[in-house]
Amino acid sequence: MTKAEDEKSRFVEALDKAANEGCAISFFWRDDDATEPTDELDRLLALFAEEELPLGLAVIPEPASPELAERLKHLPGVAVLQHGLAHRDHSHEGEKKSEFPASRDLRRCLTDIELGRERLHALFSSPLPVFVPPWNNIADAVAEALPSLGIFGLSRLGRSRGLAGERNAHLDVIEWRTTRAFIGREVAWRCLADEAQKRLAGEEGPIGILTHHLAHDDGCWDFSAELVELLCDHRGAAMPPVADIFGLATSGGGGD
Repeated sequence: MTKAEDEKSRFVEALDKAANEGCAISFFWRDDDATEPTDELDRLLALFAEEELPLGLAVIPEPASPELAERLKHLPGVAVLQHGLAHRDHSHEGEKKSEFPASRDLRRCLTDIELGRERLHALFSSPLPVFVPPWNNIADAVAEALPSLGIFGLSRLGRSRGLAGERNAHLDVIEWRTTRAFIGREVAWRCLADEAQKRLAGEEGPIGILTHHLAHDDGCWDFSAELVELLCDHRGAAMPPVADIFGLATSGGGGD
């Protein structure tokens, strides 16, 4: 058995334990950078439609097209999330890439977020009030001001910083710093196994999975399909509607 298979077995064992205890570990799947219909987006949507699983699709408001809205119109399981405004880097030297860094004027940040929200509402019938900052980076002051704009969910990468409505991704299937390709089966399964063990030990919140359909190589696609099938079939795994993940009353998604 390979190390990757060992880690997958450890993950499945955690799901088995959850099922035997009469509960299920919750999962949240987020995919970033949607702006228009593409073959890659169709491949992603088909993967989730086949298993009837919910998907959080982070849409970049400024370049988002009416064609994308039309494509998602009859897919209620796809929840549209706000991915910044234009996915434009405003960071200064020494800062991590961010559209909303601490060095940028707070009022301008909030104005951009409002513009993005208006754009999404003009295109989609019911985008969720959930904000996904580009590059997963957002200044604390901006994040804390989101509820004042009517945005009650936040999703980035890594451990939660303790904000209400924050539901983050824990596994990004792409290794951006080096290869910009699939992170590898061993690393991916180990991350999921570790997170599942934490849930069994009492840690709250769903396990978040992050994909970027436009940047996937074959490894990303193969792993995603394998994981979707496993989560769909296992009694110890649950994928609630995205609105429920963020504690939102509405169950709206991409369209009517």
